[in-house]
Amino acid sequence: MYISKGNRKLKEKFLIWSLPSEVTCPGSTPLCRKRCYAKKAERLYRGVLRCRYRNLIDSLQEDFTEKMVDEIRKRKRRLFRIHEAGDFYNQEYLEKWFEIARQLPGVKFLAYTASFHLDFTGCPDNLQIIWSIWSDTDVTKVPPAGPRSFIGNSRYLDPARFDRAFLCPGKCANCLYCWYPKGDVRFKIH
Repeated sequence: MYISKGNRKLKEKFLIWSLPSEVTCPGSTPLCRKRCYAKKAERLYRGVLRCRYRNLIDSLQEDFTEKMVDEIRKRKRRLFRIHEAGDFYNQEYLEKWFEIARQLPGVKFLAYTASFHLDFTGCPDNLQIIWSIWSDTDVTKVPPAGPRSFIGNSRYLDPARFDRAFLCPGKCANCLYCWYPKGDVRFKIH
């Protein structure tokens, strides 16, 4: 099980759990797959993809929830990012994260997702879900409630929400807006 500390500036703020890009992203759009920043790390650094596949294998195990809870407790962090790379690939996996969050009420979890087809109704309060919207996203499938992240040129899909969205400054260590959003957020394509 490999939990990343992110870059040096972020390591004191939160931990990150990632899966291999694309193969665990059932809701990704063609543009998302083409512009995926997570694939860049998988190409540039030999061990990254190997670690992410190991995490995928770990996530399929029956004791995943128990092991993840133990690992997070050991690290003593109050913020945890689910999926810098990858996504909720099925309902069973999503439910495991719901249970992990329920067992760790003092930890705030954050996940961006395009897995709109899954049932998020059991999401605990300490797990912040943000719906990922690309310019080729079918917005009719996006759940109506909850914050959205607009990526790149997705303004025309929902101009009013896009224009009101918080523009990410790209400095998670200083900002942390997405952990406690007051509305939508927008990102430039990396």
